[in-house]
Amino acid sequence: MGVEAERRPLADQYSRSSRPWLTSLAVAGLASATVATAAQGSGRFHWWAGFILIPAALIAASGGPLLARGGGRAFAGYVVACVGTLAFVVGALLMFGAMGKGWPLLVALPCLAVAGTYGWRPAHPLARGLHRAVALLALTGALLGVTLQLIHVRVIQLETGWEGRSAA
Repeated sequence: MGVEAERRPLADQYSRSSRPWLTSLAVAGLASATVATAAQGSGRFHWWAGFILIPAALIAASGGPLLARGGGRAFAGYVVACVGTLAFVVGALLMFGAMGKGWPLLVALPCLAVAGTYGWRPAHPLARGLHRAVALLALTGALLGVTLQLIHVRVIQLETGWEGRSAA
């Protein structure tokens, strides 16, 4: 009793291009190096934030090849890239010591991730209409996050605080 196995050359099994992986890893490395260098140059460098920044960059980079493959895996790649990017922003804010000033970005970015899918076209008309409504609501949420950021850094001055209480 024997088991027959088909033998294929190793090159055939891994014949897909490695360009998406190399590109994604290069972008992740460049983004991490840029944030770390800018934080050091600003004088507010927190080295321990690298433990969030670098893994988040690698998570975001792992979504790139899935996006490049297309098909059913593109959605999973998009979700992985968006989650990794959001964690990368958290790491960057922590590295700069700017979480108190940059928290509204954490409202805007997830909304932008959902709004970024507006161009996708589901086959069913009801699904397409629902998807577009959700994407436009997410765009509204992103604009709310940008508005909160502008209020927080005092570009927009309100008579009352952003929470509705009197500023006095």
